[in-house]
Amino acid sequence: MKKGQLTIFVIMGLVVMIAVGLIMYEQGPRARSDEAHTEDTNKVIGVVDDCLRSSAMRGLKVIGSHGGYRITQNGFDNVSFFASDGVQSVPELSTIESELSRFIEEDIRTCGFGSLSEYSIVPQRPSVTTSILDGNVHIVAAYPMTVTHGTSITQLDSFTVSVPSNMLRLFLASRKFVAEHMKDPRIIPMSRFLDISLAENVTFSTVENDAGDLAITLIDQGPSYSEWPEAALGKQEFSFALRFKQ
Repeated sequence: MKKGQLTIFVIMGLVVMIAVGLIMYEQGPRARSDEAHTEDTNKVIGVVDDCLRSSAMRGLKVIGSHGGYRITQNGFDNVSFFASDGVQSVPELSTIESELSRFIEEDIRTCGFGSLSEYSIVPQRPSVTTSILDGNVHIVAAYPMTVTHGTSITQLDSFTVSVPSNMLRLFLASRKFVAEHMKDPRIIPMSRFLDISLAENVTFSTVENDAGDLAITLIDQGPSYSEWPEAALGKQEFSFALRFKQ
């Protein structure tokens, strides 16, 4: 092999080695950066998910006490009428889902990011969709936010969680109570109410005002959901009122 050819091979070898070294140098920090970026993202998502769950549980307690609404609708003792003078006014399930969604949208904005003090978080207004299902409530939140940590900037857009809940069963039981009442709006069919409560695995309590209006609270006999103590939910309840036809 001629001397000139050897020199060329040596130079080419050095070029290859330098190129490989540069690639490894670039990929090393990038891999560490990607790992840190994923850790940042997961930490923020975990905190927002917890906020969503807590807001949902508080919302379930509020709308349960008002007959499926954030604010009482034409009722007494903070309970909405589901029937009045022989006219039924039970809300649709979709209405209750919308009311819960609006509650969460307002409540989650009060959720602080104190545990993420090392991050700069700029959230936008959330838009929440809830589905009240058998045994749980599913929440999807479009909640765009920009998260900055050092030189890392992350854009998060949506979050999805579920919380345990028997709100659907309580609501369906309330409809059965109202249907039984509507058979004769002049009386209280207490024996039939007892039959329904046994069949639906709920108990109930009643409060009557001076006008004879009756507020009924259905109490779930399922689990107390103690895994979310911050919501102070305990046994789930669902209240509604009946005004008897004179």
